[in-house]
This record gives sequence, structure tokens and C-alpha cells, in this order.
Amino acid sequence: MNQRIRSLLLGSALLLGSFAFAQPTPPFAVTISGQVTPCSPANGYVNIITVQGTQPSFDIDVPLDSSCSYSVTMIMDSWQGWFQVGTPCAGAMQYNTGSYAINNALDSTASVVIDISCGGGGGNCQADFSVQQAMNDSTPIPWQITTTNQSTGPAPIIYQWWLPDGSSSTDPEPTFTFSQPGLYDICLTISAGTCTSMHCDSLVVDSMGFINNNAVWYDCQGTLWGPATPGTPCDDGNPATSNDTWSAACQCVGQGGGQEDCLGIIGGPNLPGTACVDTAFGGIFTGIWDTNCICQTNNLDCLGIPNGPNQPGTPCSTPAIDNGTWSAACICVPDSTTTGCQANFWVIQAYTVDSLNPQDSTGYQPIPNEVWVWNLSTGGNGNYQFIWDFGDGTSSTEAFPTHVYGSDGPWNLCLTMTSGNCTDTYCDSVSVDADGILNELVIGGGNDHVGVHASSGERAGGFTLNVIQQIPTGITEIPAFTDLKVWPNPVNDALNISFTNSVTGAVPVTVIDPSGRTVLSESPTFTTGGNILRIPTDKLEQGLYMVRIGNGAKSVTKRFLKVR
Repeated sequence: MNQRIRSLLLGSALLLGSFAFAQPTPPFAVTISGQVTPCSPANGYVNIITVQGTQPSFDIDVPLDSSCSYSVTMIMDSWQGWFQVGTPCAGAMQYNTGSYAINNALDSTASVVIDISCGGGGGNCQADFSVQQAMNDSTPIPWQITTTNQSTGPAPIIYQWWLPDGSSSTDPEPTFTFSQPGLYDICLTISAGTCTSMHCDSLVVDSMGFINNNAVWYDCQGTLWGPATPGTPCDDGNPATSNDTWSAACQCVGQGGGQEDCLGIIGGPNLPGTACVDTAFGGIFTGIWDTNCICQTNNLDCLGIPNGPNQPGTPCSTPAIDNGTWSAACICVPDSTTTGCQANFWVIQAYTVDSLNPQDSTGYQPIPNEVWVWNLSTGGNGNYQFIWDFGDGTSSTEAFPTHVYGSDGPWNLCLTMTSGNCTDTYCDSVSVDADGILNELVIGGGNDHVGVHASSGERAGGFTLNVIQQIPTGITEIPAFTDLKVWPNPVNDALNISFTNSVTGAVPVTVIDPSGRTVLSESPTFTTGGNILRIPTDKLEQGLYMVRIGNGAKSVTKRFLKVR
């Protein structure tokens, strides 16, 4: 079916002032049907359009069946509406009109039959009229109009008017009285022999009751004859732009003479793929701006140095320890004459701090469907190998892996560490309840593997397990991140984030879905002061999400809505 969408009446709406009686509630299923006689069904069709402000407006072509009949059901918002149906007859379009009204609040359906005669002869006809203010001699009469019929066609001509309040008239030149200001439509259909023609017009009645025949148009904010026209000031909601102006397409565009670079400079050189500079722990390091305008440097070692030598298993020293070895948790462990090693970890509920909705006096709130595991393995000769057995048939050799379970558990989590000639294994059970909160450990940890499998009755949601280097403390500290802002919100392709940072270095940035699962995660390097970050959201499903800057107690969160 060929469908063409057109605007028949310059986007006007039927009656800004509505009827006083109660109207049925949309949507309404309206069936439009009829027959064309005579006709040739091959390649035959009728064109159906809405008139008189009927909503939603449409313009469709409906094919004729073998008996030259047609039928289509449309879902309408208007409880009362009008249609014009036309079809080509011998090279000329013939038209007919029809209307419907939903008068029963318990029945939301209606049907209208509009037949068209393609009989020969009758000549051509053309509906036409003008509208003017009613006059008392030379004095205009407020709220009242008269019509001048300028239609042509062979006699006799039958007139059918559709007046601004939805009523009809068969007078050649009817008058009409308005009750309030607004935007109105008026239509005339004439029938002369086998010829039918229709003409419609729009007019605006001001607060004094006088009509205005100027062209009907709306500004960029949908206001009739409003001030928000192309070239006038606007606000695009982006604090990094200035001199925002409505474009010719009614888009609010930040002005400045060029593209905004990764540092928010209009026309600046800091574009994706170019070099960037980060600072961390007093050092200056170079990197490359990625497509999300994040300065990507190398990974930080145990002292926070990008790609530094202080990795787990390498020598270390502190004021309290002359010589030692960096552990898997980046703790400087004193050297020992023993070659023994001990695998160990601690499972806790992931949490964040929300000062607006505290769970207790500390402001800590659990993060549903997420648990943290602290790798506490120590000993050995300083060279470590790790094997995490997640208990669901999967494993990892990373020191700090992330794993997503398909159900709530319980699952038997085991860590095997090897250092020199020493191998040690530690196991514990991990599961969450129906709310995604960590259960008490139902099976004690130890060096013996315990076979635990998920039962068949748990939720299908599962949870995320993150192995981390350290656990946030409960010590009250100065907030590391303030002035968090996100835009646009709702978002489609990319979310902009700005905040003030009181520390320097790599900071985890996490996007969490409503079930508590991590769907996006990065650890860009930020500097002290103001920072701007862009996160791609085009691959996210529609819905509500939370972005978290930081980790544990040193974190801030903001919610945003993803749309198409």
C-alpha cells in the first residue's frame, strides 16, 4: 500500500476551545468503507485524507478489490471526525466526504460509508469561498463571521458546510458566531451532477473577537506566531556552548564557529585520535583521546604510575617495611624466610553512598545484584599465578576479574594461587537473595572444594561479582567528586558528564542498569578540578540507568533515561 503523509491544513487543530459536554476517551477504531461505481478494479484505488482537524491526520491510498469496494480501519484520537475520499475517474479526481461521531463512552468503535460515483458527464466543478468579519454598516461585529460562496459548477449545486464548532449547514453562505478565541477550520463541499469538490480554510480569532486571515505558522516551541523563530536565542542545555540560536530547522544549536573538542573548546585541536596529557600522583603522562574523548593512558601500577614497575609480585619498600613484595591487593608484604603461601579472599555486598537516601547514618546503600571480593592472598616468593573457579563451569586467571552469574546461587567460589613451589586453594559460597543482596555465607570457607550448584527455583536475573584490590573505609572524608551534571537527559547516542574532582588519577566510571548489573565500565584518568567525560549510550536498551563516578564510599551517582 502506498502511503503519503501530508499536512492538509497547515498543522491547524480543530477548536482550541473544546465542547462543554464530556467526551469519550480515545483511542477509537473507525472503519471507512465504500464502493466506486462504475470502475475498473485493475490498479484502482481511493485516496483518504482527514479534514476539519481530525486527529491523527493521515493521507493514505487504499486499493479497490475485485468488486470495486474498499475498507480500512484507522485508530483515531478525535471522538468526532471527517474524511474526504477521492478516486481518479476518466482522468479527473472525483470526491465525496463523510463523518463519524463517538457518542457512547462504552463503545469506542464507529463506521462511515463513503461511496463515489464515476458516472460520465456533469462537467467540472470547484468549491471556493472567502471568510470576512460580519459588519453592521461600517462597524465590525466581534465574534461573528460571514461567508462569500465563490464556487463554480453546473446547476444545481448542493452545498455542505463544516463549520468551526463541528456543526454543518446546507446554506449557500452561512454565518457563524464564535464563543472564544482560538484557531479554527471551516470547509465547504459542493456536489454538481457527478462532480464533487471540497475547499477548506483556517482562521484565527483573537481575544477581541476579530478574525485574522494571516498565514498560520508556529514558532520553534510550537507557539502560534511565537517569538522563538530561527535566528533568535535559545538554550541547548549544554553548559559548554554559548550563543545558542534556533536554526532554520528549529534545532537549538550552540554557536561558536566550530566543533567542540575533547576539552570543550570550540574549534580546538583536542580531537579523538590526537595526543592528550594526563597527570597522576605528581607525574605527567601522555596518551591518546579516544572516540569518547577520554584520555587513554596505560594502566596504573600499585603506586598509581601508568605502566609503572610496581606490579603485584615485584619488590617494594615503605617507611614501616624495609623490604617486601607487592601482594595481589597491592599491599607491601614484608619478606619472610618461609616459602609458604596462603590463598584468601573476603566476599562483601557492593555498596555506594547516597546522602539523599541513606540506609543508615553513614549514608551507605547496598548495590543490588553486585558483590565485591577482596583478594587477600599473601606469602610465596612474590611471583603469583591465580586461578578463579566461579563454580558455574567458568574460570579466570586474572588477579582481579569480573564475572556475571546467570542466577542467584549459591555458587562455590574458589581461588587457587601458585607462588614458586607453593600452591594453596581457598573456597567460599556466594549467593544473593530475591532482592539481589548478599546472603549470609551458608557454607564456611576453607581449603576443601565444596560442590554447590544453583537450585532450579532461583531468579533468572543473577548478579555480578567484582574482584577488587581494596575495600572503601568508613572514615568520613572530603567528597572526591562534586557538582556532578549529566546532559542530555533523556539521552540517545552519547551522555555528557561534568564534575569537579579533588583527586588526580584513574577513576572507575560505571553504568548500572535497573537490576544492578554493570553494563558499561571504564577507568579514565582525571585531573584535579573540572572534568568532562562522554559515554557512548547508543548500544544501551531503552530504560532507566545510573552512572557512578568513583568506587565505594568515594563515589557519586546520577540517574538518566535512555531513549531511541
